[in-house]
Amino acid sequence: MAAKVKWDRGAWWVVTHYEGRRKKRRVGPTKAKKQEAEKIAKKINAKIALGTFGADEREAKTQPFDTYALRWLQREVLIPTERGMEGALSPATAKLHQRHVRRYLIPFFGARDLTGIRATHVKDLVDHCIQTKRPPSARSIEMLVATLGRILTQAEAHEEIQRNPVELWKRSRGRRRRSAGYRIDAENVLDGVELDCFLTAAQERFPSYYPMILFLSDTGARIGEASALRWSDMDLRGGTATIRRSFSGGLYLAPTKTGRTRTVELSSRLQQALGQLQPDIFGDDTLVFPNETGGLLDPHNFRERVFRRIATQTLGKGRRFTPHGMRHTFASLHIARGTNL
Repeated sequence: MAAKVKWDRGAWWVVTHYEGRRKKRRVGPTKAKKQEAEKIAKKINAKIALGTFGADEREAKTQPFDTYALRWLQREVLIPTERGMEGALSPATAKLHQRHVRRYLIPFFGARDLTGIRATHVKDLVDHCIQTKRPPSARSIEMLVATLGRILTQAEAHEEIQRNPVELWKRSRGRRRRSAGYRIDAENVLDGVELDCFLTAAQERFPSYYPMILFLSDTGARIGEASALRWSDMDLRGGTATIRRSFSGGLYLAPTKTGRTRTVELSSRLQQALGQLQPDIFGDDTLVFPNETGGLLDPHNFRERVFRRIATQTLGKGRRFTPHGMRHTFASLHIARGTNL
């Protein structure tokens, strides 16, 4: 029974063997941290010699999972997103983590001691989700486990736990084939003829929304990106538009989904449509596709009141085609033609 200083995974650790159990504590990577680790090991060995180390261990406080998970959700996810802090998650991703924590993780783990969660418990969570079909798909379960992994990664970094059981569980499964990140339904992709019919119906029934629908069709942009587009982002003479931000979930202006700015090429018909729409004078914040009052267009209203009606007219009531389907259609047609996306 003794405590030793060991270099492992890029840092100095104090490794204590006591009553058949081993405990590791990360101290740090520098020379000064090595000296600190040696002092900690010396104190532990002194307590072991005096017979007081076990008593100190029994007095350690437990860390309830539900309390820790809610604190992580508030500090690391919701507050940074609401305040638009640098590096914050998108509102949609933040909402996904919130749903995972409140709807699945806390009901499953409850007040279980955080330090007592093992890889077998992660497996039990996955098995429970499969049996109850909540969440329903394999991809949803994978994302749920990813949220748990984020929580436990922070706990490991703050030395609340020694190892992340999610990582141990993944390792125990061995090498697995990567699942598809996103499945595209065939009904949510148009062929060339269907796309022409759709654009014709849009121009006839909703002429004021036609330029936006054409923009989605000919650039592959997301609806939130089109909603947040400003005239200062447009270069009609050069035939390009710069995607800098997104109206996420119809609630917040945020960076793009990838967090990066990109430039898209404008087709000749799109340049012509936008040229007729562009005002002679506009400010830096003037929107290209605003609502009736000049503000940000609500994507939900656009889907229900405009896009769905066009889809029903041209594709039939049984066909589920969404604005995001324009993005899939853009990619599909370019791949079929052998042109560069």
